[in-house]
Amino acid sequence: MNDLYHNSLFLSNYKLTGEPNFSLNRRGVEVITTPIRVVSDKPICCGRKMHIHQHHSIKLNHCISGPQLYKLKVSYCRYICPICGKVVCQQIPFKEENHNFTKAYGLQISHLLDLGLPMNKVAEILHLSRACLRKMDFERLRKRFKNGKPGYQSRYLGVDEFSLHRNHEYATIVVDLETKDVLFVEKGKTEMQLHHFFDLVGNEYMSHIKAISMDMNAQYCAAVRNRYSKIDIVYDHFHIQKNYNDMVITSLRRTSQNLLMDQIDKAKRDKDYALAEELSHEYKFLKRNRYLLLSSLKTLEAKDIAGKKHNKMLNEKYEKKGLKIPSNEVKWCTTYVFKLQKFLTSNEKWKSVIELNEMLKLSYSCTDYNVFRSSFNKWLDIAESLKIPELDTFIRMIRRRYDGVINYAKHRITNGAVEGVNNMIKTLRRSSYGFRNNEYFFLKIIESSRRQHGLQS
Repeated sequence: MNDLYHNSLFLSNYKLTGEPNFSLNRRGVEVITTPIRVVSDKPICCGRKMHIHQHHSIKLNHCISGPQLYKLKVSYCRYICPICGKVVCQQIPFKEENHNFTKAYGLQISHLLDLGLPMNKVAEILHLSRACLRKMDFERLRKRFKNGKPGYQSRYLGVDEFSLHRNHEYATIVVDLETKDVLFVEKGKTEMQLHHFFDLVGNEYMSHIKAISMDMNAQYCAAVRNRYSKIDIVYDHFHIQKNYNDMVITSLRRTSQNLLMDQIDKAKRDKDYALAEELSHEYKFLKRNRYLLLSSLKTLEAKDIAGKKHNKMLNEKYEKKGLKIPSNEVKWCTTYVFKLQKFLTSNEKWKSVIELNEMLKLSYSCTDYNVFRSSFNKWLDIAESLKIPELDTFIRMIRRRYDGVINYAKHRITNGAVEGVNNMIKTLRRSSYGFRNNEYFFLKIIESSRRQHGLQS
């Protein structure tokens, strides 16, 4: 029995004092408790060996073997100096510091946590409380990522913020766009967060960075320009497209709806019911077809084709056989493109806005920087010539960030990897039922992002 524990269970400096005791705990788990005594030389104080003052014992979780939990009942002493009265406790070399389990048990905990198993599952396997397990996990992550610096050189970075808690609390995240590893997380979304990242990695690391992708956050942009003006800023073109949808199409749609409502009321007051009916049709189209106005023509064509295939399947499966289509099956719309084109033929302003949207989407397929620059300048000139207030607001925003917009053709990077990490963060927080400790939450984010590519310090 002594050789078994010494050789396979990583114990040292001990002596067996009895036979193992078998019992069941409150959860019905079989517990095997082995009594042992720590063997070590008496400490020396004031030039003399100390005397034994008290005898104590402690129970330690030692390991898990299938459904069985092995524990050790460890006897140890407290020594006292006969001259100065100093009291010293005998050390237990195989005990995990600050925990009531052995180092072998701690290795089992670390191994299961490294595999990425859910906290509840690990707690169930090890018969350990979740509070203790979270504490162990926090300590493990702090040791693993204590340096904080990336273990390799990056070329392209992505920066974004994510919602940390309610009441508009946010955190900044920096991601390597090629490996998709999270390099830095800190509470706040100001210029200072990026400065802290720059201070962490140092000038040598930043000298190899070619470009940084971000949304149109002025704070992040100012931090990069103030510290590393030679690094190109690339504004994520998906955010630019979203801004066009929000600032131009959605804003114009709401303005048009309000204007149409006023015209309908005026026509009704003038008892021009034919005009009121015509204006009502246009109002209902804008009110109910937001999706049509925001979608690309290619997407609408694909939905029409899918709708025709689905309806054909229903026709062959039910209608041709004289059967009624079930209530859980409906025919899909196949006239998305027709509806949009019909609306645009009667409204020149909307036709121009939608065509400009299609041109903006197609422009990002250009890979030549000079061609993209010249074509984008022409797009801006055409948009300015239309004199549409909502469009002019969007153009002014683009003019202020012109270099960052056209830099996309030079580096071809987006914040897509960062948005993927943001989704991972939401899943992590939901599966863990939230985090009270921000440092622990940030360490879990870093570990989760790197686990799929191999953990790197």
